[in-house]
Amino acid sequence: MRVFIVALPLVWLATFLWISSPLIMIQIGGIAGGAFLAAVACSALYLTRTYVDPQMRGGRFASVALWVSAIAIIALGVYSIVQVFAD
Repeated sequence: MRVFIVALPLVWLATFLWISSPLIMIQIGGIAGGAFLAAVACSALYLTRTYVDPQMRGGRFASVALWVSAIAIIALGVYSIVQVFAD
């Protein structure tokens, strides 16, 4: 965690000095955020099915709610990536 606390601001600074365009940096952040959200949604589905004890998963409503939210998050991630490249 300490490495990230020191390294990430330095990476952001280097990126800003290299790109020096706030608009492009926001677009890169949108792409990264969209990809990250899709990865988190897929990971939640995978981990729920493989590592969570079946008694702890919840009922049918919890399973449906997880799938609906994962699909919505993936769709939003894809939409955000498409919007960045469409502009």
